[in-house]
Amino acid sequence: MQAYDYVTRKPFPVALHFVDTEGMRGGRERRGPGGALRNEAEVRVAAQVVRLLDERCPRELSMAVIAMYAEQVERLRQALGRRRFKRTVKIDTVDSFEGREEDIVVISLVRSNERGRIGFLRVPNRLNVAISRAKHLVACIGDSATLRSGEESMYGTLVEASRRTGGWLSALELVQPVKHGRGRPQQLGEGEPGEGAASDGDEGRKRRRRRRRRGRRGGGIQQGAAASGDTAAPVATPVDGETAAPGSPGAPVSEGGARRRRRRRRRGRGHGRGPMSQQEAPADGSPSGGTADVRVTLPGENLSGTVLGAGPEPGDG
Repeated sequence: MQAYDYVTRKPFPVALHFVDTEGMRGGRERRGPGGALRNEAEVRVAAQVVRLLDERCPRELSMAVIAMYAEQVERLRQALGRRRFKRTVKIDTVDSFEGREEDIVVISLVRSNERGRIGFLRVPNRLNVAISRAKHLVACIGDSATLRSGEESMYGTLVEASRRTGGWLSALELVQPVKHGRGRPQQLGEGEPGEGAASDGDEGRKRRRRRRRRGRRGGGIQQGAAASGDTAAPVATPVDGETAAPGSPGAPVSEGGARRRRRRRRRGRGHGRGPMSQQEAPADGSPSGGTADVRVTLPGENLSGTVLGAGPEPGDG
């Protein structure tokens, strides 16, 4: 690669970059029909890398995306074909780019597995051809753990060289969404790294404030019902996880239901001798100090063991 002072700013400020997908969710390789390999996580990362480079690099610089497997080339063409760029972005396999050069090259290495199998990526010529296609800037995308397990002498050197020059970065910094206020979700690489944690804390505080406001509004309704003169019976508190059925003592009291009960009590008080309410009646059923019911005793009816009649029984005279 030719020496240069400046091509673009952060997150790609130097000539050699390694975008590490290690630990990324969904970052493992997959096999398609016929055993062809692809890596969907690297497709997303490559799309973000191309977008950032296209926005920040001078328009006159050419760009290409190289994938180590043909199936990955197809997935990259599908993903990048839906986007608009300021320049033409060429996408092809490493073999197709042999003998060609571009100003900026993005490389998708694809392999990511637990066993450290990297197939023909062990061949030094493949990696050499891919990296040497770039004249100004190259960004390699891959799982450093898998690649170093497969061939430490090649990929360990590549990763450590990018670390020394300040070109190593985690793929999570590019594709992990970060919330910024009410705007669209921003991605790291568009702003300063580390803004995500502060934004998440702000969102948590806002949610807690909303819950507290809802709780205060619910308490205000219950206090208003108590101030209106209603005398409520003790309410049983539902056990955690249980929900009181409508109309049961633990269920919430609606404003309409409270008004209907007040109207019924006023109608009962207006009759004077109307039936006593359940709250006014003593527990043993005896009359209280209020208005008592007047009992009408019919002729011949026993009242405290005494027989009352209209006149003497026949034969008593």
